[in-house]
This record gives sequence, structure tokens and C-alpha cells, in this order.
Amino acid sequence: MTNLDATKDKKNELYNAVTAALASGNEEQIKAAVMDLQEFNKAELKAIYNEYEESKDEAVLESRGIKALTSEETKFWNAFISDAKRHFGIQNSASDGVYTGLVPDLLPKTEYYSIVEELKQEHPLLNVINFTNTSAVTKWTIDNSAEQRATWDELNTPITTALEGGPFITVDMTLAKLTAYIFVSNDMLDLGPRWVAAYATTLLKEAVWLGLEYAIVAGNGKKMPIGMMADYKKPFDATTGYPVRQAVKCTGFTKEFYGEMLSIMSIKDNGRTRGINGVLLVVNPTDYFTKIFPATTALGLDYKYLNGIFPYPTQVVQSTAAPQGKAIMGVAKDYFMGLGSAKGGKLEYSDDYKFLEDLRTYKIKVYANGQPKQFNAFQVLDISDLEEVFPTVATTD
Repeated sequence: MTNLDATKDKKNELYNAVTAALASGNEEQIKAAVMDLQEFNKAELKAIYNEYEESKDEAVLESRGIKALTSEETKFWNAFISDAKRHFGIQNSASDGVYTGLVPDLLPKTEYYSIVEELKQEHPLLNVINFTNTSAVTKWTIDNSAEQRATWDELNTPITTALEGGPFITVDMTLAKLTAYIFVSNDMLDLGPRWVAAYATTLLKEAVWLGLEYAIVAGNGKKMPIGMMADYKKPFDATTGYPVRQAVKCTGFTKEFYGEMLSIMSIKDNGRTRGINGVLLVVNPTDYFTKIFPATTALGLDYKYLNGIFPYPTQVVQSTAAPQGKAIMGVAKDYFMGLGSAKGGKLEYSDDYKFLEDLRTYKIKVYANGQPKQFNAFQVLDISDLEEVFPTVATTD
């Protein structure tokens, strides 16, 4: 029987390693971290397969997230397996380097959108931002205009107020892509379409999640989205992208500090102001438990602890993409992220890498891009010296 707690701990360790590698920008380190995660997923899936073969209990598969395939998905993955097995006998074929012949899309649409929806449900940050499935769209235009007010006048008078659109933000979806590598071996292909689909989609989902979350929080705009922390009003550097915003020192979540931050975030790029109903606070998990949690938890008069004490409605999201000692406060709906597959998307493969291990490497591409819709909507906080805020009791005559 698979130890789910041990599996979860190991996966979290591997997720942290991938995030650290993305932050380093070292391509070899990123590849190594992703490969470690992939090998773990392969071993985990084969263990579940062996468990299922002993019991033939569908509940085992459902509890592990191995879903039944639709007829379209089964057809796709059977073709995938047949083609991969055929090519295992044609190692180092120089004339056949791109795998395109199965379907016009990267994945069956039912499976692709299922992945996107699962990402949003499982990861709070992706669920609260303005996350849009753009499918084959290559450019996405966002109306960034402020709220406009109609005018009152007497009856039978000319109409004097015209509503105007814009300014508009155009996000080019083809400028950034997430790329994941899948090493497929003969023993994996022999498990059948349901298992190969589970293996491939799990890797895609995890790669997309880790890549997206890092880009949303810390993306520098260089071949990736512009993240919440990026100061994109500063000059763009061809090597390092946009710099990180200047952090605002935060020693306590007081009403005065919140008022100052909210007043800044309420000012839109066109100079107009707007109301804010609540804010998002993105923090590193370590900082949450050592800084945020102590600073927002107090013992009540009934000797019960009260958690999440903020002076204004705040949703805290833990993310390994947030650097330790920093937090991002912002208006979640003001971050736009589009995700879709390219039209005519294709699986590319290579037999050169891991040739001796008899592995074929498949590369899948997902096109995505994003950026804040309002510059002031996101503020970087320096919480390195965050302190607990104690209730103050005053007496009067």
C-alpha cells in the first residue's frame, strides 16, 4: 500500500527544488529538478498500477486520480503509444524529428481543459487571479478603462456624455511558452493508454503549475510573463528583464499600514480611484508559519486562539515562488494570465538524449502570458522584521 503522507512530503520537497531551480535561472539545475520530479511520478504511478493489478478495484484508481478516458482521449493515447513504440526501433532518425500526425491540437480538448480546471481548483493563487483559457488565441486585448459615470439632466435635453473604451492592454500569447519534457520508456508504454495518459497529464499539470506560479509572482518579463513583483515602469534589461519593485517595510499589520497600502492600490494607472473590497497576500510557506501566523493570531478573552486577524479582508496564499522575507499584497483580479495551446500544437521528440537508456524524450509546449492590469495593484512588502501586533486596551474617566 502506498504511503500517502510520505508521498506528499517527498513531492513537496521536489516542488520546492523545482521552484528554487526556476529562481536560479540555471538551465541545467532546472532540468535536473524536473527530471527528479518526473522519475518520482513514474515510480509512484507504477506502484499504483501494481496495487490495482492485485485488486482490480476501481476505487483505488479513483482515490489516486487515475480517471477513465473518453473515447477521444483513448484514441489519442493509443495512437501516441503505437507511434512511440514504432519509433523506438528507429533510434537517431534524422529525418523524423517532429511528432505531429495524431490530432490538430496538443491534447484532446476535454483533457486539456480538465487540466486547466484542476489547476485552478487545487492551487489557490491560480484560482483567485484573472485566469483565462485563451485556447488558440495568439493575442488577448484587455479593456483597462476606469468606471465611467453617466450624467443627469432634464428631459428633452441633448445627450452630452459619451462612454469611451480604453486604454487597452494587448498581451501577446506567443511571446512566452512553458515547455515540459517527458521521458517515455517501453515499460511505461506497455501499461496502456489510461496509464500513459495519467503519467503525461500529471507531468504537464505539475510543470504548468510550477512554471505559472513562479511567473505570476516573480516573472521578470524576459521570455516569461511580467510578475506581481516586477517593476515594469523601470527600463527593461535584455539580460535580467525588469527589476524587482522596491519593497515597503512592514513591521506589523496595523490599520495605519493597511490604510496606507490600500490608498496606493486604489489609484489606477489613469489616475482615477476605485474601491477595493479585499486584498491578496502571497507569502512563502516558511514565512507564513514563522512570521505571518504569529503576527495574525491572538488569544481571546475566552482563552481560544483567533487566527487570520487583519484590519481589512485579506486572503493569504502560500507560494514557494515568494522569496523569504518578502510578501506581495495586491488586488487579485488585477492580474491577468492567459493560458492555451498553440493552434496545430505539436509534440516534438528526440532520441539523442538518454539514448543508452532506451528512452524517447517528448517535449510539449503550452503558450501563456500575463501581467498586472494596474501597476499600483501590487505592492512588495519587506516582512523580515514583522512583529506580532498586540491588542491595546485604554481606560478613560
